Amino acid sequence: MNKITIIGSGSVGSTIAYTLTVQGIASEIVMIDINEEKAKGEALDIRQGVPFCTPCSVYAGSYEDAKDSDIVIITSGIARKPGQTRLDLAQTNGNIIKSISGGYYYVVIGGEVVKIDDDVIDGLEEGWQELDKVDAIVAYRL
Repeated sequence: MNKITIIGSGSVGSTIAYTLTVQGIASEIVMIDINEEKAKGEALDIRQGVPFCTPCSVYAGSYEDAKDSDIVIITSGIARKPGQTRLDLAQTNGNIIKSISGGYYYVVIGGEVVKIDDDVIDGLEEGWQELDKVDAIVAYRL
């Protein structure tokens, strides 16, 4: 089974966690949110609501708990406010992603999150096939 980490426990993140649990897709789900109590409450709600589903450990955690995740899903962001342009919203949410990722490129290789600096990226621009061992790009430099 899969270990999945969801960063962002709002409506989207908690719905994804619930759906993954009900469908039996994950055996472990880590929910991370800047509002730790929100993540804890959502995880408890899901655990309480699915006792007859395929067993799945759903809990609120930290970035350290995300280690060895097969999939990392980032749903963090804010909703558009009245009068806010889509470009302003994109900038705000981009800054949130940047704060999560530290502004670096990250890839998942064999379940390990690996930070890649600009020198490596510059050297691979013409040879992305070198990244054939990469499972997924988790975040990118903004």
